[in-house]
Amino acid sequence: MARGEGQIAASLCKTSPAQSAGSARRARQTVGLPPAKRRGRFAPTQGQALGVGCYIFGSTLAFSVLLMRKFQKMSSHQPQELPQSLYRFRPCNGEHFKAELQALLKNEAWFAPVAGLNDPAECRPRYAESDFGEFCNELKILQERFSTNPKTGLKARLIWNGHFEGPDDLALPETQLETYRSFQYQYGEATTQHIGLLEWLRGQFKSISFSSDWNNPLMWGHYANGSKGMCIEYVRDDSVRADLVFETKVQYTDHRPTLSTVEMMRYDVISKCLVSSNSEALEVQHQMAERLIATKSTNWSGEAEWRQYTLKDSDASGRNYQGVVSFRPSRIIFGLDTPEETQKLVRGVLADTVEYQQLTWAENYKLKLQSA
Repeated sequence: MARGEGQIAASLCKTSPAQSAGSARRARQTVGLPPAKRRGRFAPTQGQALGVGCYIFGSTLAFSVLLMRKFQKMSSHQPQELPQSLYRFRPCNGEHFKAELQALLKNEAWFAPVAGLNDPAECRPRYAESDFGEFCNELKILQERFSTNPKTGLKARLIWNGHFEGPDDLALPETQLETYRSFQYQYGEATTQHIGLLEWLRGQFKSISFSSDWNNPLMWGHYANGSKGMCIEYVRDDSVRADLVFETKVQYTDHRPTLSTVEMMRYDVISKCLVSSNSEALEVQHQMAERLIATKSTNWSGEAEWRQYTLKDSDASGRNYQGVVSFRPSRIIFGLDTPEETQKLVRGVLADTVEYQQLTWAENYKLKLQSA
């Protein structure tokens, strides 16, 4: 588990039951869910309450890290046909512009926090509470499936028990009533913790965006300072790798993605109980990441976006420069109105490591390139 995730999980384990209840109420109010109902008369001990909270939230945080690490194997699981070139539009202004050029020499780029991007729906799927009966049925299926394996049985039994008091705590509930009440408690806790996890992930994801098309006046207008900036062409190079940075093609849809209680629980358990090379584990991780980081409204489809993303922390300066994977910079295209002094600055830093071209008008509203 990465440092940041570990600190969060540890802090959760120190939270009192009263604080947990208050956080739960606030989280549900934030997303517009009704207050959690008391189900039955089950009153868990403090150890059980903290154990369930730490297991559900802590293990799901661990799942998010596992998701990132195991995604390094995704290229052999569901290969996406990468284009030969991708394009990144930059405004060429601001206090960090020269630092960005220096990073470009190392094939690094600034990964921006997803929560600060210009799409307010970014990484915000709908969360749907599953029917309690469906939740119980899925929990039983997972228990029966994974408890037969000594290596995964402990994880499954902890889920079944609804609490964690140590590695020797393997006894199943003695009566069906205890099982039912344990499931009820877990169901309420899972809903609140899953909502918190989704918000936490939105704050942790960082990404950079590319387009498959340089000849798009809207992209020049929106992301290259009204064509006063530049467009960086990246060419395909499969030898270029970067640790814990992943790539995906953005999918556009009219329907906001939905994640349910059962789906998130299934993703969590399967991804941890199966080895990283297992196709089923990779499939559920792929589904989770695609819904969170690679699904946008069709209103944005004109951007023809490809995305690279990470959960890695920012550097000491607070800027998250990470290596770009599968591509390397090959050409700089200056905009229609890129100032001469800006062009000199870019050439002075990048020198002959890339080619240079200039955007100009063709017929009507079409654009074309000429030597710069």
